[in-house]
Amino acid sequence: MSELFLVYKNLFRKKLRAFLLSLAIFVAFLIFGTLVGFNQALDLKPRDGEAERMVTMNKVNFTQFIPYSYYNRIKAMDGVKQAFHQTWFGSYYREPKNFVLGFAVNPEEFIAASSGRYGITEEQATAWLADRTGVMVGQDLADEFGWKLGDVVPISSNIYTRSDGSQSWPMKIALITAPTKAVPTMKALFINYEYLNESRTSLKDQISQVIFTTNSPDLDDLVAKKIDDSFANSSVQTRTTTATAFNKSFIAQLGNVTLIITAVVGAAFVSILLVIGNTMIMAIRERTREIAVMKTIGFSAQRIFRMILMETVMLSFVGGILGMGIGIYLLMFVSRLGFIPLPMDNIWIVALQGVGLMVALGLITGFIPAYNAMRLNIVTGLGRD
Repeated sequence: MSELFLVYKNLFRKKLRAFLLSLAIFVAFLIFGTLVGFNQALDLKPRDGEAERMVTMNKVNFTQFIPYSYYNRIKAMDGVKQAFHQTWFGSYYREPKNFVLGFAVNPEEFIAASSGRYGITEEQATAWLADRTGVMVGQDLADEFGWKLGDVVPISSNIYTRSDGSQSWPMKIALITAPTKAVPTMKALFINYEYLNESRTSLKDQISQVIFTTNSPDLDDLVAKKIDDSFANSSVQTRTTTATAFNKSFIAQLGNVTLIITAVVGAAFVSILLVIGNTMIMAIRERTREIAVMKTIGFSAQRIFRMILMETVMLSFVGGILGMGIGIYLLMFVSRLGFIPLPMDNIWIVALQGVGLMVALGLITGFIPAYNAMRLNIVTGLGRD
């Protein structure tokens, strides 16, 4: 009879208790897989060979605008390599419930700065530039609403009003981008800024952000300071930061995300640690005479110690693997909605962290009961009821 089989039989000798403990671990790792994976997505850095994007926005917060003239000044500064501007459109399709990530950009400059990320071909670029009402959409978004190239669709805004009093802009699907390694999912659309600016009744010649790269990563801090200093005495001051930091500030409107994640995951695991540790101590105490008999027939103290640790580690994996798997699946599902880009090649980091935590949880919760069992005196153990 193998040790693994004995461990399995001991673990599931009381099926209800094993189920409840596995369920508790499942919930803890479901939380871990979802929240830590989400935090990992926020911390994504550019791949090797890619420059970190910089973002200049209103110093107050990202919801405020900056004058269009700032874009021309930033683009002309030393150290700035490629730049484009984008403006939040607040868009939806037909009904407000059909929310869509929408941005107004200058197509020509956007393509020059981002064609590599989105895989835009020369033919696609030509089609987009040929029509001011043209819009670029992601394949995921097109599939959701059944859009095809050449379709004219009404895209509305909850921010802007047209000069004719409506809030809907007819737009022609000029370009549909397929997923790329850099942008695995995209449920967003990009419209022509001039088309928006000439017809909206408010916030004319205003933009949301300027996005750019520098000639060298070593120049990022210097260029950022130079930009912000140049607008320090203006009526609208700026704040320049990395795209990673900007994404975090965007999510930070919900609160301190890192602190929330740490608190929730920490509380979950401390609670599970106490529950499992206490339950395992009671379970081993119930088997005191059995352990004494095992020692009598030749099981060494070290072997019993090892078997009990294997039992708690196995318990941790039973609930942990399922919880991690569902947590990561939920994260990928949310990612497909277009809000949290999580490339597939980064998921293994979260998975490895989860596996390491499962092993640690099993070892920590099993150490005290295993140590007590290892030190158990045969005579004392056989004398207990």
